[in-house]
Amino acid sequence: MSLVTLLLIGTITGDMDDARAVLAHVPADGRPSRRTGDASTCRVWLKDTLVALGEHGVVQLPADIGKPALPILLAGRHLWANSACRSH
Repeated sequence: MSLVTLLLIGTITGDMDDARAVLAHVPADGRPSRRTGDASTCRVWLKDTLVALGEHGVVQLPADIGKPALPILLAGRHLWANSACRSH
């Protein structure tokens, strides 16, 4: 089973070549996050990626996503990323 969603997270302020260069340096190899030390999950990878893009000025984020949990407001409910999204 898969769940796919589209969510506006921020505004791209750089170009796609800049984004690709930043993404190439965010590992997705199953090792813990270099930024936080957290176990590798798609949630951790997404947050590491967004932080890296923000730090390099590629995207302008509307809020600090470096907090421990990233709630997604959807239909009036907070949904929290969970272990169902772990990498294998």
